[in-house]
Amino acid sequence: DVRLHTSFDILDRPPPNKMSTTGTALAASIVSAMAAWKLVRGKAKTAKEDELVYFDLAGRGEYVRLAGIIGNVSFKDKRLTRDEFIRKKKSGEFNFSQVPVFLTDGKMIAQSTAILRFVGKRGGLYPKNRVEAAEVDGFLDLIEEAWSCLDNTKYPTRFGFPDWDSKTRLGFRKNINDVIIPRKMAYLEAALKESKAPYLTGRISVADIKLWCFVKMVSGAAPLYTAIDGIDTSVIRSNFPRVQMLVDTIDALPEVRKYYGKD
Repeated sequence: DVRLHTSFDILDRPPPNKMSTTGTALAASIVSAMAAWKLVRGKAKTAKEDELVYFDLAGRGEYVRLAGIIGNVSFKDKRLTRDEFIRKKKSGEFNFSQVPVFLTDGKMIAQSTAILRFVGKRGGLYPKNRVEAAEVDGFLDLIEEAWSCLDNTKYPTRFGFPDWDSKTRLGFRKNINDVIIPRKMAYLEAALKESKAPYLTGRISVADIKLWCFVKMVSGAAPLYTAIDGIDTSVIRSNFPRVQMLVDTIDALPEVRKYYGKD
């Protein structure tokens, strides 16, 4: 790549005394540059395509998919059956024995929010400025706190809890619905008011995309998500207009409408 750029530097140099020398050097530079560019393009074409590996459902994979759509980041969307997942998990194929994972440059990236950041960086959805990036990270962590609370009630044994009966599970969800979700959304509502834009930090980022998915999940928005027992599907829409406006703004993006077959 360095040689490719250097070979064109001759175009900006003062011409030497002999025109014939200039013409010969220039022609050689152009030929060299074209050969280098063909080599780069050849490698790009033969490189293995990046791949997201998850189930054929929204869950923790949808915000990665959506970041790819909005950020124009191409990757293969591999959707596993449950039997495929169990077989691959038993063989030790997945980092941390779970999905989603993201395959790129011969490496496997685990943890959905880490994957989201990775795709976001490539798609211009994650700030380069370290302070702004930390701000986005803070929003991601806040959304994760609320999301994990619901996961604890869905999959309690994964988090070291007993497999609660329905009454206990619904009791926990009532507290999440009445206290946890409103508390977290109030913080985000205030941030949106301060940003004076539809997005948390003024321009769309991976934090907005993860929030979009969280709201869709809580709202039981079909066909991506189904309603969660004990959670009021209108809890966000009825109480946090700026958060809902963020969701509606992302819904209206042309690439999102096209991806979900609304155009």
